[in-house]
Amino acid sequence: MGSTGSTQPSPWRNSAGNVAAAFATVSIDKTPPTLTITSPSPSSVTPAARRLPNLLIAGTVIDDHLLGVSVAGADLGFALSFDKLVALSEGANTFTVSATDLADNVTTRVVEATYVKPPSIRITTPTDLTAVGTTPITFTGTVSDANATVKM
Repeated sequence: MGSTGSTQPSPWRNSAGNVAAAFATVSIDKTPPTLTITSPSPSSVTPAARRLPNLLIAGTVIDDHLLGVSVAGADLGFALSFDKLVALSEGANTFTVSATDLADNVTTRVVEATYVKPPSIRITTPTDLTAVGTTPITFTGTVSDANATVKM
């Protein structure tokens, strides 16, 4: 892939004046790895879709001389296909995915996701396992997000 080759002679002369030559073919790889992110898809990384505190980053790499892949700083080694579950912090998150070949060519992709922590609800009355024989039932409690709407 993206290699150029050339043959260069290397003459040697020994102490008796005899000359010998050897030839070597050298390939120069100038093509970086092809790196494709398959998960998450660009349309799935919306705040509404990220209510879980983790994200699966997966993809594929094509390169004849692949050295390794890293996701969010974790070295996954030689991997033509990869996946890594990463933890999300509340708010905007940015992760870097890199593929490097033996010639030190690097391809990098950035995965961004926003984590919106869902509100927590605590029902204080009626208490757990309370038997209620009348309707309507009145519930009281608290919610962690003052702007949240609670429907029962």
